[in-house]
Formats: sequence, structure tokens, C-alpha cells
Amino acid sequence: MPRLLLATGLLIAFAQVGWTDVIVMRDGRRIEGKVLRRDGARLIVLVEKATLKAEISVEAADVVAIEKQSQTSYEALLERFREQEAVAAKSDDAGGWEVLAQWSKDHGLEEQVAPAIARALAHRVIAAEARGGPASWSALAAWCASWRRADDALKFHLRALAEDPEHAPSRVALGHRQLDGHWLEPAAWAAANAEKMRLAGYVEVDGAWHTAEAARAIAALRDQSLKREVEALRAAVDQMAALQRQQAADVARFLADAAAAQQQQAAELARLNALLAEGNRERDLLWRELRAGRCRCVAK
Repeated sequence: MPRLLLATGLLIAFAQVGWTDVIVMRDGRRIEGKVLRRDGARLIVLVEKATLKAEISVEAADVVAIEKQSQTSYEALLERFREQEAVAAKSDDAGGWEVLAQWSKDHGLEEQVAPAIARALAHRVIAAEARGGPASWSALAAWCASWRRADDALKFHLRALAEDPEHAPSRVALGHRQLDGHWLEPAAWAAANAEKMRLAGYVEVDGAWHTAEAARAIAALRDQSLKREVEALRAAVDQMAALQRQQAADVARFLADAAAAQQQQAAELARLNALLAEGNRERDLLWRELRAGRCRCVAK
């Protein structure tokens, strides 16, 4: 990202001195224009198409690279495109326009690809109508798919099937499958096939069909595996319970030892208090005797 920020700053500076920016996106698109500024997480790009100008924004995180290209070289590239376009227009056949489309794609002129392919498609449609037959339309549909024209591909596959409902290439391309000699769409085929397999005594296990015996064997293996897992889990639970009992016994023993020590300390404290009380009584008695003169202190 720091490298992208640096490149963005340089390209904004070059934008004033005749440079065209080519923004290469993560999905393969190449956007030609001029990077004007960065707005948070987005880049603002000025795009020019003929006499029209517009500012667009792209996610900076989706930008793989920003290539700078001088207007002189870009104009030279457009000049080469116009020369190629003149050649294609002169021959005016599907092959020439398709060559132009491929050349445009290879040189990053994405906006010129679609018009060239549209011209090529128009010639191919005429040729398919001249040849006739579902194979012509199926082949045209495959060609459209190769140029990522999904809507056109679907249209021509359906036209092939309109002429021949049993035309296998178009059926397969549309995801259809045969069952008992009939072509079915994916969902219908899955439902019909499931019913057929069940009637034949097969059992579905994890999306695959097995004989009843094989299904029972799979179930038995799963039961054994499940039993082993349950036994392992039960052993782990028993081990945990034993550990908890041991811990509880250790805690109880510690508490009992602590209580016994506390009782012993309490008994020792009581004995010391009793000795202290006895000493105090003897001291008081002696003091009273001294005051009463019934005894006297003798100095040694």
C-alpha cells in the first residue's frame, strides 16, 4: 500500500504534463484516464471518451498497479488501432474483426474489444444462418462463450435446441443430462434419477447411490466408528471424573489437616491462657498476703 500511495502521488504530478494513467485492477480490467486525487480508500480518476469526460472512483485496495503512459505513446497506440480497424473494415469478415478484438485486448484497449466482437458476431450469425442446422448455432454459442458473451451463448444454444431438441453439444453446454433416453435439466434430472435409483433398491449415502447391502455395510462401519468414538469419549469422561475425585479427596484431606492443626493450635492457646490465669491468681494472692503482713520478702 505505501508503494501504491507513492505511485499515486507521482501520477497526480505527471497528470499535468501529458501523461495517461493505466490503472490495472485485481479482476484484470485496465482503466485508462488520469488519477486526480486520493479520497480516503478510493482513487478519483478522470476518464475521457471522445468528447465526454467523467470522474469515477475505484477502491484503492482493488488496484494491482498504476502504469503511466505518455500521451504520445498512447496516441500512437490508438493510431495503430485505427490502422488495424481500417484493415478489418476493408476485409469486413468475422476473422478480421476478431483479430482486431484480440489485438485490442492484448494492448489494453478494452473499450475497443466489444465493438469489434459485435461486428465479428454479426458476420458469424450470417454464416450460421447460411449453413443452417443446430451444429452451426451450437458452434456459434461456444464461440460467444469464449468471448464471455454468456447471454449470446445461451441464446444460440436455445436456437440450436429449437431446431433439434436432441442436439447433445448444446444440451451438455446447458448442463442437461440424459436419463432413459430423455434430456432433463439439472434439477429435474436429479429428482428423476433419485426416484429411479430408489425404485431399483438403491440407497443414497452422502450423495452417492449404493446397493442396500453396501449401504448396510457403510452403516455398520459408521456404527463401529461411532461406538469407538463413544467408548473413547466415555473413557475420557471416566478419566476426568477420576481426576476430579482425586482432586476432591486431596482438597478434603488438606481441609481436614488444616482443621486438625487449627484445633491443636486452639488447644495450645487455651493451655497457655490457663497457665497465664493461674500465674495471675498466684500473683494476686501473694500481693494480698504482703499487704496483710502475713508474709514478708526476704532479701538474699
